[in-house]
Amino acid sequence: MPISIRYPCCMAHTGIMTLFDSRVSPLLVLIVGFHFGVLGLYLTFRSSSQNVNALIIERLVGIVFMLSSLVAADIYRSEPLRSHTWSTMLQQYVSFKKLLIQHYRLKTKILAPMQDVKTTQADLLRDILKQRVEVAYGKDFKFSAIKTVEEFLATHPITTYAHYESYVSRVIDGECDVMFPGSPKYIVLSSGTTSGKIKRHPKDLKFFGKVSWMYFAYLRTTLFRFRHMSKLQLWHDIRVKPPITKSDLGVPMGAGSGSAYFICPLSASPPEVYTMGNEEKVMYLHSLFGLKEKNVTLFSSISTPLALIFFKTIQKYWKQLCDDIESGTINEAVQLDPGVKQKLQKSLTSNPERADELRNIFRKGTSHFGPRVWPNFAALHAPGTGCYSFATELLKKNFLGGVPASSGVHISSESLYGLNLHVEDQTKTEYTILPCLNFYEFIPKDYIDREDPTTVLAHEVEVGGEYEMVVTTWMGLYRYRTGDVVRVSSFTGTTPNYIFSQRSSDYLGKYPESLFTEAVHDAARTWTSGTLYSYMACESHNVDAITGDVSPSRCYYIFLELEDDTILSDEDKEKIIGMLRSRFEDYCGNKVTGTIAAPVIVQVKSGTLHVIKQVNFDLNPQAALQQYKYPKLTKTREFIRILLASRL
Repeated sequence: MPISIRYPCCMAHTGIMTLFDSRVSPLLVLIVGFHFGVLGLYLTFRSSSQNVNALIIERLVGIVFMLSSLVAADIYRSEPLRSHTWSTMLQQYVSFKKLLIQHYRLKTKILAPMQDVKTTQADLLRDILKQRVEVAYGKDFKFSAIKTVEEFLATHPITTYAHYESYVSRVIDGECDVMFPGSPKYIVLSSGTTSGKIKRHPKDLKFFGKVSWMYFAYLRTTLFRFRHMSKLQLWHDIRVKPPITKSDLGVPMGAGSGSAYFICPLSASPPEVYTMGNEEKVMYLHSLFGLKEKNVTLFSSISTPLALIFFKTIQKYWKQLCDDIESGTINEAVQLDPGVKQKLQKSLTSNPERADELRNIFRKGTSHFGPRVWPNFAALHAPGTGCYSFATELLKKNFLGGVPASSGVHISSESLYGLNLHVEDQTKTEYTILPCLNFYEFIPKDYIDREDPTTVLAHEVEVGGEYEMVVTTWMGLYRYRTGDVVRVSSFTGTTPNYIFSQRSSDYLGKYPESLFTEAVHDAARTWTSGTLYSYMACESHNVDAITGDVSPSRCYYIFLELEDDTILSDEDKEKIIGMLRSRFEDYCGNKVTGTIAAPVIVQVKSGTLHVIKQVNFDLNPQAALQQYKYPKLTKTREFIRILLASRL
């Protein structure tokens, strides 16, 4: 949507030009529409021209005028921003209508292949292999001899990232036609959260965009299902520019979000904010420009943890932000490049009325301020499942006040895996695999820990079953273990829908992270002495290796960080132990036999997990901070040392 609603100061005009170059008044839109309608009715039904051609032209003009009056009424109903010009208002209106029309066309295109996923997947795999017969990887694995899905499964091994490292090195060294035809235009760097080491994934962005664009476009159209979304107002995009470096041959490298760094033209923040990489400064500026605008309908972000930082920044600095809005200046404590600051100041004018309105809101409390600050707040759109679920829950509990939180895609550095076809459903976040984008296999839960596990295909999974997802992609990954464990929840046609469960590496012994998370979540909802921020856990032998102690029996350490340093009561800590016992049947049995002891619950200082995030970033400086995912279960010694040193 090529719209920009950041405008220069109005120039003086006279006559009719003043009407069309001034800021838009919704009432003026209605008045203009009414006059168009009256004139249209007259030309259509009362025209008395004796010339047939003139009569036809007059009536056609009359019909156009009547249609224009209907458009004007629809625009008036859509409550356009007063800061709109007539031109930008019409641009946004037309763009929104195009999206609504596009929705139905894309819906048919996306859903049709899902009715017969077996055939769709077989055709896709044939196309992927056919186009890669002549690349180095295709020659090594004899793609030319593979004609069926069964032959592919029988001849190609299940793979992990280690399988591709030599091929990736050849690509980065400049060799063409290695993993896919041609050479990469971008190299996606993973966060290094899971393995502690950044993975490099070469991408042909032009080709990937060609095969995936319709899914992202369709997702954007589904947002209009939320109330207020059709209003001609702002969408605030909360993001921080990820660090982008270049390979020795000049190929850009960085987080996946940097491969197509789109700046939403409807965002409340000026474009200059999106060129900055300092998270703290950027969050303050997003907060400032977001607060000064009352009419914002959609907030979007790269993840719910980043959105949580945005809302917590407002909660912490609202007095200072209100002062900035009142004076029309950016606080001196926010150190900015003089040139950038000068450009930002042009988008910030003194607004004492808005500042006073905000002060009155925040003085009544900062709990659930979202819909009080932005009355037309329709939805928060950001990935918020899996390791992001804690941030999602905190947003709902503290800031959103019933405003929907929508997670639209299941995506990673490797590929786009699934699309949420029902973003408006707040009872669950369910994704649907994309049978025209990846070839999918699923490892049943009981086989996940095997080196060469058995897989089932997309049409063979069962509702309620848990599987690790395996994909073959257009970008040179074949039978690749994603590490994402999902639970099949239903079907669209014959295509499975699923709920993200956890990472396959997120187990303590045989106990999955998801059950630890459920136990801690449920216990925290009953606490009387504090509010949970997040947690991390490890096995006792990991702690013993650092402290030099020897635990008398095996147990788990659960490190809790609260929203502040309120001391958690012993009674509330015991609730976690009770919840764990209620979920792990054999945990109770093992407790009785003495082979496993009750978990050790340790509260750490507020901000400890942020320190761990920074340490991970220091170890992987090429990763983006907003890309980081707090691991719930850890074996990393440096992280455990920080947790032990930060106990309250």
